[in-house]
Amino acid sequence: MRARGQVLSALLLLVSVATGGVYLQRSVGPKALAAGPTGVAPSGAWFCPHGGGPSNATSGWSVMLELANPGAELVNVRISTVGASKPAKPQTLSVPAGGKIEVPVPADARDNASMVEYFGGWVAAGWVAHAGGGEGGTAAEPCLPTAGKHWLLPDGTTALHQDAYAVIMDPFATAAVFTVTLYNDDRPAPVNTNDLTDVTLKANHAMAIRLNASLLDVQTVSARVDVSIGRVAAASLGVDENGGIRASVGVPFPLPHRVILPGGFDQGRTDLIISNASPGKLGVGATTFGRDTEQVVASLQDAFLGPLSAATFQTNTDGPSAVVVVPAEGGPGVAAARRTFGLASDQ
Repeated sequence: MRARGQVLSALLLLVSVATGGVYLQRSVGPKALAAGPTGVAPSGAWFCPHGGGPSNATSGWSVMLELANPGAELVNVRISTVGASKPAKPQTLSVPAGGKIEVPVPADARDNASMVEYFGGWVAAGWVAHAGGGEGGTAAEPCLPTAGKHWLLPDGTTALHQDAYAVIMDPFATAAVFTVTLYNDDRPAPVNTNDLTDVTLKANHAMAIRLNASLLDVQTVSARVDVSIGRVAAASLGVDENGGIRASVGVPFPLPHRVILPGGFDQGRTDLIISNASPGKLGVGATTFGRDTEQVVASLQDAFLGPLSAATFQTNTDGPSAVVVVPAEGGPGVAAARRTFGLASDQ
């Protein structure tokens, strides 16, 4: 009887250890910031896969990280920039209470990416990129609050005079392995090549994948990033040879069932880029909200996206507006981006 009890105790211990291991495997990692107990100051990180100019001494690009502190106390931050080479030494700064600071970071390569860690309080982070050299335009995006296993980058085009990049960063101490699949509106199936399968990204590094090398002269190219080992943060970078750059952070899975795309000072044409990551056809609708108007996007009426595909739809806007994109009732989530063509060439 005593031996049976010892065996039972050992089995219970093994079950407890195994269950604890599964829990840790699924739960360890950055979580969304939650309200803590009174007196506890939060800490966390932002991931900024901003990219930069071509790798030459005359690229002329600049990237500024914009950090804002809405709290009543000063917050310390540490900023690290990674790329294809050995990461530079981090810089430590402070963001004043109720204030903001601008921090220049390296922007001399397409694969530049930065991480902002904050301690003892909360800050918001985003980036503004200014192209230079033979390239022009401005791009701005918020940084990502988490790294993850699955991303969809909807906003890409490899049409004539357009370059599309997926900027992927691994700011952690272990290497990441991922596969990139390209959704498009020109071929009947998603595109994946050997060069984009089981790509290894070294710890504390970033890389920029030029999508033109795999899918050339296609109006809509969305990149799906699936990570098998580790976690990454991802964003798209678009460069127009005729002027203008774009940036758009990746959309994590599960994809949302409503996407709100605000914009200011629109003057005419707006492109909506929508990606369907499901194995079936997907109906999508969109509505534009202006100052005093509400209008259904006509190009999306009775339109369907094919399985594992992406497409570009045109609409017109006038002045500040927001476009709300929703899948058909009962449908899966979608990823969407908005590309506005204003009075200048910058999108």
